[in-house]
Amino acid sequence: MENNNLYTQEEFISLKGTLEGIGNYLPDDKMGYIWSNYQKIANTKENQPCACGSSSALWKKAVDTIRNYINQNKDSYNG
Repeated sequence: MENNNLYTQEEFISLKGTLEGIGNYLPDDKMGYIWSNYQKIANTKENQPCACGSSSALWKKAVDTIRNYINQNKDSYNG
């Protein structure tokens, strides 16, 4: 699979490491990082949702999008 050059090797490894540390709870200090990476991968300008429970589907979509990107591109980054 070909790397689409969204990230450097180091950025990809950092993103992968951050996502590996996230389970069912998204830490407040990671929300901006997760959302900006979601926007980058999804090529969207959606506003970052609040941290309240009513936004959980949006956060799940963001995390799932990043995880899918990582899984689809892990071989090209060798991370």
